[in-house]
Amino acid sequence: MPEWTAKLLGLGRVSVSARKLDQPKRSWESVGSFGTTVAAVCKRCNTGWMSQLENLAKPILTRMIRPKGTVTLGSDEQVVVASWLWKLAIVHEYPSKVRYFTDDERQCLIRGDAPTPYGVHMWISAYSGSMVGNLRGGPSTFSAPDGRTVQGFLSSMTLRRFAAQILCVREMSDANISTVSRFNFTGAEVLLWPERDAALQWPPPVAALTDDLFYRWHLRWNDGDDFES
Repeated sequence: MPEWTAKLLGLGRVSVSARKLDQPKRSWESVGSFGTTVAAVCKRCNTGWMSQLENLAKPILTRMIRPKGTVTLGSDEQVVVASWLWKLAIVHEYPSKVRYFTDDERQCLIRGDAPTPYGVHMWISAYSGSMVGNLRGGPSTFSAPDGRTVQGFLSSMTLRRFAAQILCVREMSDANISTVSRFNFTGAEVLLWPERDAALQWPPPVAALTDDLFYRWHLRWNDGDDFES
């Protein structure tokens, strides 16, 4: 999570935990930050286009992280939030040491392009649970009833009252891929991406995600309750 989000939330001493699949959880304390740095970003990018994106996203995300009422996102603001989530997903991929995104997908924001609309969906929701910040997911494998598999990426996150999810599934030349959710979150989420011209309103009309509902939200694309990416 960017450092400005820690300052926005006024983080004091917080408990931080991280876990990779099939490995024990690590826990530590941090003061004034989320306690994790991904050392995979060059200084030129960190102080250049990434900083510019953070500056664009900060006033938009602030209204949802610490909301004071209904937030209306125009089409340009939706692109900014989608680009910020795309950047977060790509950076978050590094700790897993498993790569999903291609070089072209990694460099689209550097070129000033938006995330690809092909095989990529993003939703935003509201969160009412106990965690200050939460980020889970990563490169994933999706299976079809006939046994074929396709690589994908799934990430769900929260920052205070803001929640978002990214689902990426590679297109296959010989198949029409459709992901199927096991749980219905109609009314509890808003489709942010692919891009559209109409404005959207946040929070969604249905009650915000509790900790349990957020966990189900993240697991809805998987075929077993015990899966955690």
